[in-house]
Amino acid sequence: MVRTLVLTATLVGLSSCRQTPSTDLLGRAANMGARIDHTASPVLPPSASQTLAARHRVPVTIERSIPIAGGEVVVYAYGRLDARLAELAAAGHDVVAELAVVRDECERALEEPELQEPEWIELEYRKCKERAASLLLDDDQITPECRTLAVAYLDPQGEVLDRLEPSSACLVGVGSVETYDLTPRPDDELMLIATYETLGALTLGGWGVTEESAQLHVLATEIDREADAPRLTLVEQLRVALTHRADSSPCGGGFHRSVRVASLGTIEVFSQAWNECGQEDCIDPDDEEAQDVDPSMICQPDPVIAERSTWQAELGAWGEFEPRGFDGTELPDGIMQ
Repeated sequence: MVRTLVLTATLVGLSSCRQTPSTDLLGRAANMGARIDHTASPVLPPSASQTLAARHRVPVTIERSIPIAGGEVVVYAYGRLDARLAELAAAGHDVVAELAVVRDECERALEEPELQEPEWIELEYRKCKERAASLLLDDDQITPECRTLAVAYLDPQGEVLDRLEPSSACLVGVGSVETYDLTPRPDDELMLIATYETLGALTLGGWGVTEESAQLHVLATEIDREADAPRLTLVEQLRVALTHRADSSPCGGGFHRSVRVASLGTIEVFSQAWNECGQEDCIDPDDEEAQDVDPSMICQPDPVIAERSTWQAELGAWGEFEPRGFDGTELPDGIMQ
């Protein structure tokens, strides 16, 4: 019987403060009459946020943390723009000067005769000083607000064993992180739900949200036996889009999904599409006039499509999703939707 899963996670903040005696230039205790306690507590190791901030050279935000076999998994986010610029600076680049160069090139390009329409420029392009970083880094998803989601696997001493970034899209938020027994493997898997957004190429120069999607990432720890020395790594076993919304002209659309664990090693996904223009020529069944019209004029929901994936023990991976028979127009309940 499949156990019910409540997708919640609690972030616990840990802090510590320790005072040390003042010293002179020789490092001697300022109060020479005081006895030095050689049994004082050792210096605490850096916290996960400090370790990860040092790796990216920018502050990080711990979204969730959860203990797993051999340590803990930390789900965190950091500013993509600041991290990329800090990476360039650490490599010896004069970031300020390079940003100024691309800004000037951008402004000269907008002075071309075919672009001498202020209203069109204002609609399609942000000011060059705001676009300079995305031009320098050749990444139209770079904005001051864009955050990258990352997952780190830390050992009990706080050392990073492995890390991965589940998506290249900008993070909107983390929904939940839970351990769950999905396969016959001895250790539980980790189920992470996060929502991302993708920026459009022509909406205010690539700054408008055109797609948003909630994703389920199934993560697990594995031993990398191909390395020089076997080590634990963090891998993504499976990814399922739970929702998807695309803003397009003249109609937006997307899909909703529910996911359930049919049995150990079997996952079922139920999908239903939607379109903002799909219901324009029919009558909502909740309207009063719906009682007096031909049933063929009543809006009908799109059919639900069902698929199933099974765990391939010999490969250590999930198989391809295959169609599963299902007759209905309502998404069935799942462990997440």
